[in-house]
Amino acid sequence: MIQSAAVTQRETTDLIDANQTVAGVMDDLTSAIEQVSTVIAGNMERTEEAATGIREALQVVENVAAISQENAASAERVAESTREVSEQAKEVQHAAAALTTIAGELQGSTARFKIDRDGDQATEPEPAADGRRTADPTGRPQPRRRAQAA
Repeated sequence: MIQSAAVTQRETTDLIDANQTVAGVMDDLTSAIEQVSTVIAGNMERTEEAATGIREALQVVENVAAISQENAASAERVAESTREVSEQAKEVQHAAAALTTIAGELQGSTARFKIDRDGDQATEPEPAADGRRTADPTGRPQPRRRAQAA
């Protein structure tokens, strides 16, 4: 029995030593798990920061795209306005040319009249020596005027 008690005591001591070894391993595992958890938490925090940065970058890209679209639309409006102004300038140019032509014709039509110094009586120019009527500066013959009753 003593021998059996000694064996039991040795087995118990071995079990206690094994249990202490397991407890040490468990402590080491717990410490390692805590370190891994800390690393994972840090990685999650950095991942969230990176995700926030990516969202902000995407927002900037969207803003730049929107501004680019606005600029393109503005450029199209400016181009259309430029075309319209160009067309209007051509119309004004044609109108100015027509007015110049009309002014020349009017000047030619009125050149045959002489106004005396008082400015109140208009007369036809004197006929040429051969009795023919002279032409106005535009080259058109002058119309005959009826003699006024005195």
